[in-house]
Amino acid sequence: MREQTEEQCSQWLHRYSIRADKRERSDLFHKGPNVYFHIPEQARAMVTLSYCLSDWIGTDEILLRMTEWPISTDLEMQIFLEWRQRQGCHSRLLDAPGHFFPAGDDVVARKQLIFLLFAYNWEGYVYTADNRSFVWLAD
Repeated sequence: MREQTEEQCSQWLHRYSIRADKRERSDLFHKGPNVYFHIPEQARAMVTLSYCLSDWIGTDEILLRMTEWPISTDLEMQIFLEWRQRQGCHSRLLDAPGHFFPAGDDVVARKQLIFLLFAYNWEGYVYTADNRSFVWLAD
């Protein structure tokens, strides 16, 4: 996993002709099949959903771009920053909100990141390089 600045995220999306704004992607919300999940409140169910969603996305190259992270507790942010540091990332989330996973990269790290978004009620998007999947993660 590599951290990505907004500029790097934009370049990656442009390279695959992916429009980033969900309002511009209304075609995906009006053509079936759309699948909506309620983010469960129990941690065990969040883990299960995180793993199932990651498995559904597959092991192709993906970009997970964080868009909103409401004020979190110091402990929550510390956990997230330590997770990023274990992945080799040292920038602030504000400076590098993108998380690029090359094809076949650490699938467990993908699942962990999706879980953290669910657990903290943060928002983000998952894009696949083949542009077949567009997932908006939000509360």
